[in-house]
Amino acid sequence: MGRLGKTTAEYLAEVEENGLALRYVPLARRTRTICLAAVRSNGLALQHVPANMRSDIVLCLDAVDSAGMALEFVPEPLRGRELCFDAVHSDGAALQFVPEELRDEDMCAEALESCPKALRDVPLPLRKSFAAAGRA
Repeated sequence: MGRLGKTTAEYLAEVEENGLALRYVPLARRTRTICLAAVRSNGLALQHVPANMRSDIVLCLDAVDSAGMALEFVPEPLRGRELCFDAVHSDGAALQFVPEELRDEDMCAEALESCPKALRDVPLPLRKSFAAAGRA
């Protein structure tokens, strides 16, 4: 007769190979170690991290370093300058999830470096200055 369920080591190996496999790990087995491995493999796995763990700044930083668009799943209170800058550095399209008050010239320039389409998320006064300077 076969055994029921997988071991923690088996789940860990699966999320290390494909972070999005976290969605198939039972909630009771989604430990910090497994969730951290998942977001390091694919930052978008953050959407499958239990809500009570999403307040872990290390987990969120690793997620946006892996995939800038994971910023969408970072709780608003954690979306500080450093984390948001890391996200737009990883993927300029993440600018759409950066709080308005953090969308300054440096943040927007970093986003536009890798994603010219991020211009749509640049505040209007900056958008005009980027266009005038030929940076967009």
